Amino acid sequence: MSYLLREASPRYERRTEFWRKLSSLLDLKKPVYRPIDLAQALGEGLALTALDALVREGYLQPAEVSLVAPPRTLTHRRARGERLRPDESERVARIAKAMLYAEQVFGDRTRALKWLHAPKRRLDGKTPFQLLGTAEGAQVVEEELVAIDEGYVA
Repeated sequence: MSYLLREASPRYERRTEFWRKLSSLLDLKKPVYRPIDLAQALGEGLALTALDALVREGYLQPAEVSLVAPPRTLTHRRARGERLRPDESERVARIAKAMLYAEQVFGDRTRALKWLHAPKRRLDGKTPFQLLGTAEGAQVVEEELVAIDEGYVA
C-alpha cells in the first residue's frame, strides 16, 4: 500500500514529469525513468538532434554549443551522420538536466535561464551555467537548486 501512496504523491509526479521531459528533450529512442537508464543511453551516444533541441528550445544559445564540442567537430559529425560521443552526450544531458530542474524550481523558463546566467557570490562569482562544463560543477549547481527548492536559500 505504501508503494501506491508513493506513486500518487506530488513528489513522485514531479519526478516522473522531469524524466518524461528529459527523455523527450534528448530525443531518446525510449523514455528513461532512472539514472541507470540514462547512463546506458549516454553510453550509446546521443543523436545530434538532442543538441539541436537544446538550442531550439532556448536552453542553449548557438554560441554556447562549444561547451559540448567544438563547432567544427559537430559539423563533421553532422555531415557523416554520426552520433555524439559518450562524453559529449553526457555534457548535453548535464545541461538539459540542469535547465529542466531550474525550470521546475523557478516555475518558468525565463526565470530559470536568468538564474542560470547570473553570477552568484555562493559560486565565487561564476554563473551556474559556467559550472555545467564539468560533472563536479553540475553537482554544485544541482545542490544550489535543491537548496532553493527546499527553501534554504533566499
